[in-house]
Amino acid sequence: MPRERLRRVLLTAVCALLVMQSATACAASSTDNGANQTNMPARKSAPTKAVTTPGVAQQPPSNLHGLGSKLPTRLPQSSGVGGTFFVDGTNGSESGTGSSTHPWKTMTQALELVPGAGSIIKVRPGTYTSNGTEYALVFHRNANVSDPITLMAEQPGTVRIRNADLSRSTLGAWIFHSTGLRVEGVGLLLTAEESNITVNSVLVEDSDRIEFTGNTFHQSGSFQVRGGKVSGDVAEDIWLYANIFRPSGDDVYAQSTGNSHLPNTYAGSKGSHYVYAGQVGDVDKGFDYVSGAERFVVANNVFAGTAAGRHVELGPQARNSFVVNNTFYGNHAGGVIGWDTGAAYAGEGVVLYANTESSVPAANRNNTVTNNLFVELSGHAVYGSGPTQAGNLVQHNMSWAIENARGMNGAAHDDFAQLYGNSVLFGEGTGNREEVNPLLADPIHFDFTLRAGSPAIGGADPAYTPPQDNVGAARDGEPDLGALEQTSAPSGGGSESGGSKVTSGGGSPTSNAAGGNL
Repeated sequence: MPRERLRRVLLTAVCALLVMQSATACAASSTDNGANQTNMPARKSAPTKAVTTPGVAQQPPSNLHGLGSKLPTRLPQSSGVGGTFFVDGTNGSESGTGSSTHPWKTMTQALELVPGAGSIIKVRPGTYTSNGTEYALVFHRNANVSDPITLMAEQPGTVRIRNADLSRSTLGAWIFHSTGLRVEGVGLLLTAEESNITVNSVLVEDSDRIEFTGNTFHQSGSFQVRGGKVSGDVAEDIWLYANIFRPSGDDVYAQSTGNSHLPNTYAGSKGSHYVYAGQVGDVDKGFDYVSGAERFVVANNVFAGTAAGRHVELGPQARNSFVVNNTFYGNHAGGVIGWDTGAAYAGEGVVLYANTESSVPAANRNNTVTNNLFVELSGHAVYGSGPTQAGNLVQHNMSWAIENARGMNGAAHDDFAQLYGNSVLFGEGTGNREEVNPLLADPIHFDFTLRAGSPAIGGADPAYTPPQDNVGAARDGEPDLGALEQTSAPSGGGSESGGSKVTSGGGSPTSNAAGGNL
């Protein structure tokens, strides 16, 4: 064997053994020499995409870079050993068997009847409706957390949850006292007449090891995670991973939450968030539960458009949770709803809110907000209210074009506002960069990829970064800020740049064609 070839074979073997320790060094050493190397690449190479098959539960690629070491463990993939079952809202039947030829009619029926370990439910295209307290998806059982049930769109982007009666409050999905479920590839849009009717997309209540991934959330109330109505009933290890939250039309700044409430009300101006986790209670009525949400993970999501509130609120009794590698864009609550309404006190990316002292064991505490992009918000990038909150950490984030409520709510020139009066809401670690343009490709047309040369490239803390991004692209050992890794798009970006345009969820890249409306 020629000496040079032998050298390469031996080097390849050594790299394979040491890849977890020094993948970058091995890659550099495998070249003939360093004469053509550069210390400041103009762009990253296109990341490897996860190969996806519509309607098949995907096993994520292996993590070669030790990414996400400080995050909780995700729900495992469903093995399929429980069987594959089908739901068809048009041609299915309550007397069906769940087979391909005799599908069930509703998602709720399927979730009740399939084996609790390793089952995969494929939902066929169509619109599935909630009507009052008859919800499109209800899950109330303890499935296997090591081999969970997966309910997924057979063809991503073709399954829609709507409300049938616009005059009634409702939920798109209710998951309570349950474990071991993943929901994937579903679109939710629940609106009502503007008469102070609450229509929330999802309520996860007193449940553990639940994941929503690859879904698209349009107009509705909130995705809520909370404990039960007994002290100690905690919602634990809920993951909101690689979803899209956006208006259903072409206006990226359009209002998407609180639409069914009048602008002069709390829910119509500042109380309807894309995502809320913590506890809901009324102390005056005896509902002061000590439960809430723990180890809630919001990762790799894109939040676009105006919320009548915040994109994400970690409320009372939300603790040990993570908001990481998300892209927050265009929450123009003040401008869209009105600076003369409660929306002047909204428009943030993330809010940490507490109504109990930090000495209470279940108080808002030890939450981490890192690796996120915050762009064009009428409120702060990160803010909050209440008494001092122990252990919250905000670091390695980037903000651009943040209005900070025009000085009406907290410091006028502080994107990451730690203080609420004399209360300290969070500790600001290293790496937060304010007023730095991340060079998003074409955000007003829902393309949130990074242009070549973006200062967000390589800026994330690997320990809090998931191994893949929003569209399933594998991240390297120097991950980017935000939900999407930078691709080989030409500098300048735009809708024809070659980057992955975020139009709908589903866990795989979407084309640059306009669309995504459900």
